[in-house]
Amino acid sequence: MSISAVRFHDGERYVAGLAKVGHKRMHVCHIDDLGVRVLVVPTDEERYTLPLERKGQPYPLDRLVRKFLAVGRERGITQAAREMLEEAAA
Repeated sequence: MSISAVRFHDGERYVAGLAKVGHKRMHVCHIDDLGVRVLVVPTDEERYTLPLERKGQPYPLDRLVRKFLAVGRERGITQAAREMLEEAAA
């Protein structure tokens, strides 16, 4: 499973996140009010995702990982989110 930078609609708003799509579920690491968390949704929710871009190019994963880790240091980060960010950085 590959990890990609996406814009994901969480029901209220679009958020930037890292998505890992599996057979049945999609894991989306995003910034929430409580910090950096992983949201697990069925794969049919993939229709609410768009590729995340910066200046017309795909958003660099290493930059997104750095930003998420910085927010995680300030607000907190779950273990699942930390593991997903480490996997994306590798």
